[in-house]
Amino acid sequence: MYGAVLLTREVIQSFKTRYEQSGKKSAITFTSAMAAIVPVPVIGMYSASKIFTDFLAWGLDYELAKFGVDVSAWRAMGVSTNILDSPETNFMIASPEIYVEQAFGKMTSGVHAGYFPHEIVGLIWTNINDVMPQSLC
Repeated sequence: MYGAVLLTREVIQSFKTRYEQSGKKSAITFTSAMAAIVPVPVIGMYSASKIFTDFLAWGLDYELAKFGVDVSAWRAMGVSTNILDSPETNFMIASPEIYVEQAFGKMTSGVHAGYFPHEIVGLIWTNINDVMPQSLC
C-alpha cells in the first residue's frame, strides 16, 4: 500500500503541470486482484492491500479527472505467469499478452478485472455477496 501511495504522490504534480501546460493527459494504473472482493483464508493482508488499491483508484480518479489523469485498477484473477507455476492458458487463465491487451482497452474505466472472463466472475461474486449472508460466503 505504501509503495502505491508514495509513487503516486511523486508523479501527480508532474501530471498536473503537464496537463496545464500542454493539455496532454496521463494515466495511473494500479494492479489490484480479485482477492479485493473475494476473501480467501490465510491471505487477509493481501486482500486488504488490494481493496485499499481499489479505493485509492476510485478516489484519485475523481480528484484528478480535472487534470486529465485517468486512474484505473486492474483486478486480475488468473494470468499465466511464474507465480501460478503454470505457463498454460485456458478460458479463465489469460496469457500476459492477452490480459494486457484487454486491460489497456479499458484503461479509463476505473476499477475492473481487465480480462472479460474475470469480469464475469467478479460480477457473479459481487451479486452472490449481496444476497447471501456473510457466514455462507
